[in-house]
Parts: sequence; C-alpha cells; structure tokens
Amino acid sequence: MQTDSLRTLPTAATLGLWLVGVCVWCTLSSAEDTVTWLKVTPEQLIQHAVSIRGPFTTAQEPVKLVGPEAILSTASKGIDSFIFTSYAIVNPARTLPQGVNVLLPADDATMRVEVGPIEFLLLPAQQLTDGQPEPPREPTAYEVRPVLNPAALNPLAALTPAAARLKLLAASHLCLPAEYFHHFEHTKIENAGRGLVLFSTESTEMRTATSTKTPERSACKKVSIVDDFGTNQLLTQSVTRVGVWVRIQILAVSRPESQ
Repeated sequence: MQTDSLRTLPTAATLGLWLVGVCVWCTLSSAEDTVTWLKVTPEQLIQHAVSIRGPFTTAQEPVKLVGPEAILSTASKGIDSFIFTSYAIVNPARTLPQGVNVLLPADDATMRVEVGPIEFLLLPAQQLTDGQPEPPREPTAYEVRPVLNPAALNPLAALTPAAARLKLLAASHLCLPAEYFHHFEHTKIENAGRGLVLFSTESTEMRTATSTKTPERSACKKVSIVDDFGTNQLLTQSVTRVGVWVRIQILAVSRPESQ
C-alpha cells in the first residue's frame, strides 16, 4: 500500500529540459526575459558520475551525466548573460510518479503536478569571451522532470502582458532546484521554494522565422563555455521549437512511501 508523506519547502527571497526552443522567463512579479534553448554538439563529450539531492530525496543520489546536449541562455542581452548547460541522465532511478503543488504567477489556486524520473540536469555555465568570465548569475543546478499530467497546469495562468503574443500549449517539463555534488564541489540551493515550468508554445514570429532554411543555417555557430566540467566548444544547432518558461513557487512536495 502506498501513502503520501508531505514535506513543506521553505520560501526564500532570492533565486535560479530539455525542449529545444525560445522561451520567456517570468517571475512571480511578472518580470521576464527572452531565452533560447539550443541543441548543441560538444567538441568534448562529457560522461561523468556525480551526485544530486533534490526535493524528493533525503540522501545524495548518484547519476551519470552525458553531454552537454543543449544550452539555455538569455537572448535579449546576448548568449553570455545567462547560461545553463543541459546534461542527459543515462541512469535515472525508475521511481513512481512524484507530486508537486505549484502556484503560477496569474493563478490564485494551487495545482498538483505529477512528474516522472529525472531526464536532464541543468548546470550553471558562462560563455568565454575576452577577459575574465563572470560567475554564473544563477548558481543553482536544476533537475528536469517530465510533466505527466500537463492538463493540471493552466497555460493562461502563466501568461503575463509581455507574453500575450505567445500561444501556450501543454506543459512539458518541471525544473526543480537540486543540490549538486562533484568531488569536492558542492552547489547549494539558493531558493528551495521556486522552480521552472516549460510550456510548449507557438508564436507568429517563430513560424515566420522557421519557414525557410536560411535562419536555421545562420543560427549555427561555435560557442565557448565553462561549467563545472571545465571549458568546452559547443556547436549550436537551429531552434526547432518555441516555449515559455514560467517561474513557479513550489509550495510542497510529496513522495510515495511503502508501508
């Protein structure tokens, strides 16, 4: 028999998928920024074991990462202003669906979201340019889990006035902050009470831009990045999907327990 135990997460004052696309970053105060999610081919393929501890685990969980396979970055101020590298997890634990209660910016009601095993891990990164690279603006790592009941999240509740031009479709993935352990490196959670949800979406601008092959070819370029695994050259590929990121507040999480 399975029962749910409830664990309330603290709410902090400050923060920080794998779908290829363009997204809009929305906070609970409706501040937002355009970001791109690009599939990449790395010059050096990383295959490495690390440990993570997320909302559903009390102990460190060993996982094997392979990548980077994508980068998430701010578009409005250049690719170097905000970057995550996305690594695929090749040995995810086959756990039962987990539940998260979330509150979207434009909705007063909480919604229970069911998520599956971790598929990807987002690591803070920075682009290498002239001079000393600045520390990542978002120091928190994120585990990326598929949303199993996308109908539970109302896309209209994720919209802000600046994102009204976008047509939101179903929720795709939920990104939850996680502690990250790699040898002597330990990345703590800056804000345990917030995560990110990705909605697939449509926009007139993107349909126009992807109607020819020229923008896709011109979008490919080499990017030098540095993350916890050192420096790497990434060949970016064209954007193939459009999405909207919305910051959410994680009110509580529950995990099945055997009796």
